[in-house]
Amino acid sequence: MLPGMSGIGVKVDSRSIRKALRDAGGDFWIHFRTDSCTVDQLGQTLNEANDPDGTFGEGPWKTPTGFVIRVQPGGPDNLDEWISRLVAGLENLDATGKLEGTKPTYIEDWPTEDPTPAAFLAWTEDLDAVTADKYRRGHWHVPPEATERIVEHAAAWTQAGGDQSIVNMGSFPLAVAAEADVASLMSSALIHNDKTASTRYQPEQQRGRMAFLSPGGEAVMQAIGARVPWQQRLDAVRDALSSLPSQYVDLAFIRSAPSYTRWWTQIDVRQKRDMRQKLPDLHESDIRYNRHLLSRYTPDAHGIQILTDQHLALARDLSSWTIQELGHGRYLVEANDLALWYSAPLPEQEVVDQARHDFGDIILTKEVIASNPPHWRPAA
Repeated sequence: MLPGMSGIGVKVDSRSIRKALRDAGGDFWIHFRTDSCTVDQLGQTLNEANDPDGTFGEGPWKTPTGFVIRVQPGGPDNLDEWISRLVAGLENLDATGKLEGTKPTYIEDWPTEDPTPAAFLAWTEDLDAVTADKYRRGHWHVPPEATERIVEHAAAWTQAGGDQSIVNMGSFPLAVAAEADVASLMSSALIHNDKTASTRYQPEQQRGRMAFLSPGGEAVMQAIGARVPWQQRLDAVRDALSSLPSQYVDLAFIRSAPSYTRWWTQIDVRQKRDMRQKLPDLHESDIRYNRHLLSRYTPDAHGIQILTDQHLALARDLSSWTIQELGHGRYLVEANDLALWYSAPLPEQEVVDQARHDFGDIILTKEVIASNPPHWRPAA
């Protein structure tokens, strides 16, 4: 039996916790309603309460009314003991509040047409902050002024997805009112949790838009819904690129990816029906650990991308491509026939091969990586 409504400063709503556990049937979520401690304080207390062989809490992630914790439950007695340790640790901090069960909000598992166009974006990071961070990619690391413009752009772009709204507070998808200030919520999530997302959707029509912002200044934006024709899905993500605050982006491109893609780790993942658009010379991990090179190099050629002056200086021949200047040394570079790239699940290989030839030295290689180590890893 879980603790009841007790404690000096921290109360426990045992009924709602039991319900959250029962409904989830496995890992579940607890909400700590409080304004009397920080993410770091709660994180340390959580670490001390955790049992690696039993109940284990992940997080915490900041929400507008406190924090959420994802719980991997052990046995009933073990869960009781974990909650008791957590409450004792919080009260040692003089924290006050209430622990209660909660439930994340997800859109339904709609039919999808995979793969489908997704916009992958690399926002300009503070590389000095990255170098000083022992966790490297564990934090957002995009300057505040840029972050403000980025979340405004993501919130405005997803708004056209529908009247139902979810904002990810870190890893927790929180349902919010359609009129909520989504940009402000996303900004708070990035400050406290280093990742966030906005999802706007229309359940009756089974369509929506999703924008995920992740540590390392990464983003993925995608229109979802098999009922939406490919041209409309492509137009939506193209608009995400053509209307973004270009001065804050190092690189962006539209690439076929599974529906509901959240991370750059899926740029070369094997997809449904055993489809896979491979990178020409590298794996995703090569991109992840050489983020500092993306303002000069791209992992591959695509039908639509944003490139910088530094990219274009390395091109072999882009005379057959449409190039639109966006300002701030950024350019929207598009193939003349986008249907060859995006009307089918994957482009034909000869189309990709010709584009790679046109792009030439813009495309990142193992040799470039070996010659340009990141600031935090000295050259061999």
